[in-house]
Formats: sequence, structure tokens, C-alpha cells
Amino acid sequence: AAIARGQASSDSLVRFAPGRDDMAGPYQQMVDDIASYESDLVAVEQDLRTSFDAVHALQGGARAAKLKHISSRIYHAKQLLQTIKLELRETSRESRAQWDMSVSQHTATIERYEKLLVALQNDAQRQDLLEGRVIDADALNPTQIIEHAAKVQESSVASLARSKGMIQKSHEVGVETASQLHDQTEQLKRVDDQVKEMDQYFSAAREQIRVISRRVETDKFILVMLLMCVLGVVIIILYKWIHPDSKLNVNVPKGFTPPTTYQ
Repeated sequence: AAIARGQASSDSLVRFAPGRDDMAGPYQQMVDDIASYESDLVAVEQDLRTSFDAVHALQGGARAAKLKHISSRIYHAKQLLQTIKLELRETSRESRAQWDMSVSQHTATIERYEKLLVALQNDAQRQDLLEGRVIDADALNPTQIIEHAAKVQESSVASLARSKGMIQKSHEVGVETASQLHDQTEQLKRVDDQVKEMDQYFSAAREQIRVISRRVETDKFILVMLLMCVLGVVIIILYKWIHPDSKLNVNVPKGFTPPTTYQ
């Protein structure tokens, strides 16, 4: 029924495709490309209908190969439909409106084919038992059924053993990872302690630098004062040397006048 609806949907797409006479203008090349993509999409959908009709008569590897072919063709159809949608974004609004119904029908057809493919794949998985062979339980005697059940049980036991081994390996890896994380955590703690200790050293160093800076400023001030005093003495000496007979009029405060015997 799904295939028949897809046939009717695809056959009706041509009627909804816009005519070339209505697309004259700057978007004509885009419309031609879209029409070409749409033609390829219709061909892919026709191939899908033929493949779905043929898959029911196939068994085993041939059925699996046909289902794989159908899956690839559906993927190609979805790519073509996506390309058409992207091209329509660059066309005029009128063009998009004329193509909307066609794109919607293609979308619905591809979705039906996807659902039908999933159903066929699930049915194939239910029918495959051992090594891809379909076994009719009604055609087997009780001994054969027991033998098949034993083989399935042995396969299940082996699979459980492999799963148990993988779980054990995963557990060992987890324990080793936890140990490594613990060691790394301890290492990070030690690094953090070292960083804190270095920060304390830096703080003490900054304090020492500030003390030294203050001492340097004080020494500079004292040096400047000494230089000024020396400069004053040099000026007085030069003045006395140039003017040996001159007397400096110095206003000496009362109480500091030297004795007469020293004048």
C-alpha cells in the first residue's frame, strides 16, 4: 500500500511542477536546475518502488544486499530533496510558492519509504537466527530443535564470557584510572602548597624592596644636603679668594656674638 501511494504521489508531481513560461527572468537558471534535480528525484523514487517490489521475493544475502541498496537510494533521494530546498531559497517568492506542493509530496514519499525500509529491516532481523539462515521450526524434529537450542545456548554462554572479560578489563582500567587521578590530585595539592609558599616569599621580597627604596630615598636626601653644604663652602672660599679685603656683613643674632678678643 505504501508503494502504491508513493507511485501515485510521484506520478502527480509533474502536474504541480511550475511551467517554464512562468519562470522567465533572472531566476530562470535556478528554476532549470531545480527542475533537473526534481527529475533525478523522480527517477530515484521509481527505482525505490521497483526495489521494494523485488525485495519480498529475496532471502538471505540477496535480501540484505537489496535492503542496503534501498538504504543508499533513500539517502541519495534525501540529498536531492535537500538540494532542491536550498536552491528554492535563492529563487523568487512566486517560484517557491509554486514548488511548495511538489516538495511536500516528495518529502512525504521519502518518509514513507524510510518507514517501510525500517519495517523490512526489523522483519529480516527477526527471521535471521543462526549465521543468517532462516529456520522453520515446524520442519524440525525435537532432536534438531534441541541441537539448535544447545548451539544458541553455547553461543550465549561464550558471549556472556566475553562480556564478563570486558567488564573485568573495564573494572581494572577504572581502578588504574582512579589511582592515577588520586596521584595527580596529591601532586596538584603539593604544587598548590609550593605556589602559596612562593607567594609568601614574594610578599616578603616586596616588603624588603619597599624598605630598601625608603632607605635609598633618605640617602639621596642626605647626599643632596651634603652637596649643598659643600657647594656653599666652596662659594665662600671662592668669594674670599677673589675679594680678600672684603668683609661679609653677617647679621649675628644677640647671644651668638663672639668675644671681643676674637674679633
